[in-house]
Amino acid sequence: MFWFPLLEIIRRFVKGFFEIYKIWSLAKGISKIYKLLLQTNNKMIQKQVIWPKLNTVIMVENTIKNSTESLMTIPELKRSLPKQINHNILKLILRYLEESNKILTTTNGITWIHNINKNLKQFIADGFEI
Repeated sequence: MFWFPLLEIIRRFVKGFFEIYKIWSLAKGISKIYKLLLQTNNKMIQKQVIWPKLNTVIMVENTIKNSTESLMTIPELKRSLPKQINHNILKLILRYLEESNKILTTTNGITWIHNINKNLKQFIADGFEI
C-alpha cells in the first residue's frame, strides 16, 4: 500500500522533469537562433555603413555653398562636384549638413542656408518678432 503513492509521486516528478527539459531545450534552440540573427544583422550593418572622409564632406559643402544657382538637385550636385562620390555617401553627407542647419533639402532641391554674417546675427538677436 505504501508503494503506490510513492510510485505516483516519482512518476509525476519524472514527467515534470521531462517537461522542464523540453522547455529548456526549446529555449536553448531559440537563443541559438537569436544569436545567429544578431551576428548576421551586425555583419549586414558593418557592410552597409561607409563613413565619408572629412575632405569629401568639405568638398560637398563648398560645392553647395559656392553654387551660382539658389536651388540645385542631387544629379546637378553630382555633376558639379570635382570628384565622383558614391550616392549613399552623398546622401549621408547631405543628411549631416541638413541636421547641422547648413542646407535645406526640399522636394525641389537643395539650398545653402547657413549664414556666418555677424551683423545679421546681431540684428536677429536684438530684433523683435512681429
